[in-house]
Amino acid sequence: MNLLLDIGNTNVKWAWHDGELHGFGEFAHDDTDVETLIDAITDTDREAEGIWIASVADDAFTEELGEALADEYDVEPEYLEVDPDEYGVHVAYDRPERLGVDRWLAMIGARRGSSGPLVVADAGTALTIDGLLDDGTHVGGLICPGIHLMQDAVFDDTADVADNAVDDPDEVELFAADTAAAVLSGTTFAAVALIEYAADELERISGEVPEVFLTGGAASTIAPLMGLEVHVLRELVLRGLANVVEFETDDEADEYDSE
Repeated sequence: MNLLLDIGNTNVKWAWHDGELHGFGEFAHDDTDVETLIDAITDTDREAEGIWIASVADDAFTEELGEALADEYDVEPEYLEVDPDEYGVHVAYDRPERLGVDRWLAMIGARRGSSGPLVVADAGTALTIDGLLDDGTHVGGLICPGIHLMQDAVFDDTADVADNAVDDPDEVELFAADTAAAVLSGTTFAAVALIEYAADELERISGEVPEVFLTGGAASTIAPLMGLEVHVLRELVLRGLANVVEFETDDEADEYDSE
């Protein structure tokens, strides 16, 4: 069984893979020592025959966690890097190594089983949006602050708003009647509008209505407000990582099947 890890800017997510994904877990790694994180990941009777890591976090933290897992299971981790023309996705970047591995894996996870154009949005610490054509060609993407980063910027840099945002908002509504609710609504609908605009533009480019895949911590907040049908997959990066692992560990595989 393989242990798969998606190390983001804020959280570590993991799952166990034996042809299917099991035992999903998540842990915020800010201000958390690696020993505590290892205890959370290894709190199971499963044994890792392989360890696969996709990380956009600090290199030192990633290496420390990888070494601790190697000691725990006596297995050297495999660290994923972007491969620009494999697994059904053809990366648009001139320098593919500058594309976040999480974005790449999310596209692979969304592409598997889908045949048309795709918009893949990850609403985490940052909001990233990528477009794929029906043949897996990546047309490029967008990055902006995630909802919480946008909120922090408003509160940190505008004294009056911070002073007046004293009540916790109950819900997201377009025209809010309270300062805190207005900040929540404004930042949330900013994300919604950008994803919808990206979907409209990809439809113009491709001539087809794209499927929209949404992942990340704010996915459940954004999805109900979308004017489009969306697929919400909280572990989309791990699903993409599982697809890569399946291909790499299948000795008989001679090409990647995206259907």
